[in-house]
Amino acid sequence: MNQDSDHLTVPGRFVRYRDVAYRLQHMPGKWWISSNDPVDESFTRTGRRTFVRRLAHDDVLDCYDLSRPGTYRGMPVEVSSSEPGGYVVTARDPKAAAEGFKRADHRSPPAKVIAFDDPQLRFTTEVSAGHGRRSGRRRVPAAQVRLGPT
Repeated sequence: MNQDSDHLTVPGRFVRYRDVAYRLQHMPGKWWISSNDPVDESFTRTGRRTFVRRLAHDDVLDCYDLSRPGTYRGMPVEVSSSEPGGYVVTARDPKAAAEGFKRADHRSPPAKVIAFDDPQLRFTTEVSAGHGRRSGRRRVPAAQVRLGPT
């Protein structure tokens, strides 16, 4: 059975700050979370409706990963979001093209919009503890992820 189709949060890595989940964003050497509202004095305005809190390499925040694995016609898929016509689903299986999945560009996986009520699409939402960054082969404990350069 498929889940509520009103709105799906796009899968990815999230952190909890003041009991609210924010998407963890990064580029080499920089980590941050953003909001449409000024959360507190540590968030600075970077756009008309964007406030950013830059994270230091020694900040410790609760971290988790959100994903939506599933199957469509027996093929492994990932539900990435929703839009008015259905779920946006990606697949890396070689059979994807035969099932109507198309690439938006050469870097993205084949994707297809599948109707909310299609009984052949089955998926679950999984929330797992984030793994933190790697420092050599050592992993930082998931519940308290220390952020740092990639």
